[in-house]
Amino acid sequence: MAVSLRECLNIPGITDGRLFRKNVRQFLSSNNKVNRDLRNTLRSERVRDFFFYHNGITALCQKFDLNDNNSQLTVEDLSVVNGCQSLTTIYSESERIRSLPNGEGYVLFRFYEIPQRELADRISIYTNSQSAVKPRDLRSNDRVMLSLKKAYESVYKDGFFITQRGTKRPADCDVEKTVGCAEFGKALMAWQCQRPNIAYNEKRLFDEYYKTLFRPDYDPQSILALQTWMNAIDRAWPNLTLNDALKAGKSYVRFHLLYAVSALIAQASGHDDKVAHPAATLPVAQHHATEIISLGVNCLNEALKGAMLSAQVADKVFSPQNWSKNLGSVQAETLATSTVVSMLAGFSSQAGLNTQDILTKLKVPAHEFGLRWMAE
Repeated sequence: MAVSLRECLNIPGITDGRLFRKNVRQFLSSNNKVNRDLRNTLRSERVRDFFFYHNGITALCQKFDLNDNNSQLTVEDLSVVNGCQSLTTIYSESERIRSLPNGEGYVLFRFYEIPQRELADRISIYTNSQSAVKPRDLRSNDRVMLSLKKAYESVYKDGFFITQRGTKRPADCDVEKTVGCAEFGKALMAWQCQRPNIAYNEKRLFDEYYKTLFRPDYDPQSILALQTWMNAIDRAWPNLTLNDALKAGKSYVRFHLLYAVSALIAQASGHDDKVAHPAATLPVAQHHATEIISLGVNCLNEALKGAMLSAQVADKVFSPQNWSKNLGSVQAETLATSTVVSMLAGFSSQAGLNTQDILTKLKVPAHEFGLRWMAE
């Protein structure tokens, strides 16, 4: 069905995103290449040919009816599953669209009457191809993801769990309690799976490791704890005394630092073969994150130093970035955390530092530990 660009401006739910609730993502940005090209076409004389240039918009509804002469379509529970970028860009050019002569500028709409949820989800996934769809986008409306979101936001009324790329945090939600599903997945890989070397690979997290990582019964308090640790790492990052080679790789080294924190807690608690439930560490993350993270920095520096020395002795080229994406980095960091905890336990005080106090802060009760989630 050909719908005039002017009529598109009257569709409710564009500005607040309600129209795109079943889309795999929200509006990405006006600087997205596809959106820039759309905007340029709308501003040019080529706007009259927009119908032929555009792949069309896919919309689902519970029910639709055409009047007797096929001049009016009435839809019930309308949702656009492919075309968020296009409609939002069209709306942003409202002044230009309203200045067009009547009958100039149309876009193809495909309306599907689909009451079945599973079929609607599949259509949403398979019709998205104009702007590159990432694996995380395809999971944004997954039932497990939505269950995590519902559980988290039910417990933390001022919290916000982002499943769709491009979604903005509401003004009444706490930025410290705002969790993005991609960052959450990376944190799970580093903490629960103890594999920070894999955390950088978002595609694998939302593909082969999706069922391992994203579990509908995951504790909302643990979600907040992981986010609290990551917030603390990000705040401390500019002043961390990390080796320059590590400091340069913030996007992936952050999760090695999170892993080091979890390993320090396990070592200090006498459960180095298990993983502490993040929820049990929330008070530590809220009140003592700075000093714990500093210990983690020492562990990472020592692990890197040992790896660089080994490569030098073997006369091999050493790449810190490649090392951080290898299991060997995790093994070296584990050894470093064990050494640090042993040193803390062996000295009652050191340079005015109450090591026993730090060990007490690191310790978590035995019943708060579980097995590592498998991911290799």
